[in-house]
Amino acid sequence: MVMVTNMRSSTRSFSGMKGVSELVGNVLMLLVVTGLIAEAFLYGMPVLRKRMDQASVSYLEDALSNVATAIEATAQNGGETSVRLESQSRFGSPPEIRVTQDSNGYYIELRGQAQLAHYAPFDVPLNDYIEPVKSGSLVAGTLGVNKGAVLTGRSLQLAGGVRNVMTIRTRPIKDPSRDVLTLIELKPAKGKSTKTVLPTQVYLKRTGERLESRTESNQTLTYNIITVSVGFE
Repeated sequence: MVMVTNMRSSTRSFSGMKGVSELVGNVLMLLVVTGLIAEAFLYGMPVLRKRMDQASVSYLEDALSNVATAIEATAQNGGETSVRLESQSRFGSPPEIRVTQDSNGYYIELRGQAQLAHYAPFDVPLNDYIEPVKSGSLVAGTLGVNKGAVLTGRSLQLAGGVRNVMTIRTRPIKDPSRDVLTLIELKPAKGKSTKTVLPTQVYLKRTGERLESRTESNQTLTYNIITVSVGFE
């Protein structure tokens, strides 16, 4: 009887140790999984947010690049063009687009918020691989190399994130077959809005063409100026 009692006690002790071992194993597994999830959120979420921001900004780059191409096509072929412009949901508020003016004439500007994705604090060319349009000056390009409607981007650091500003400016293109500079001149379209938020339709229409002589750096240049009206609806 004594031997049987001892065997039963040993069996109970072994079962108890096994139960404790399983409990400790489950707790350790839970801690490991929790640690991995915490690490994924700590290191992975900022990378994920940045990639989502970059995708949103890249989407707008492509959309505005299409607008710049449509401006050139409308200037060359005439008629009217409409481009649908939307944004993705990563922006805290809908991006704002406007037709504005400075000493060089009218241009299109789009402003949107981001958390992490940003450009430099100066204009960076987005649809032209030669050189950016410098602030306060026009850069003459060559047909087939540079673009007559140049898209640039720059960033402003704000307390709540980053403000990305994309701009479409036109610049003269030199025709190698004749001594003429072709310049697309943007103007606000009559009866259309000059400022709105996305989504919107960008309305483009060729409304005029003229030759004009200008004296620059003691040199007389002939410009073929094509007017394209811009508005939003």
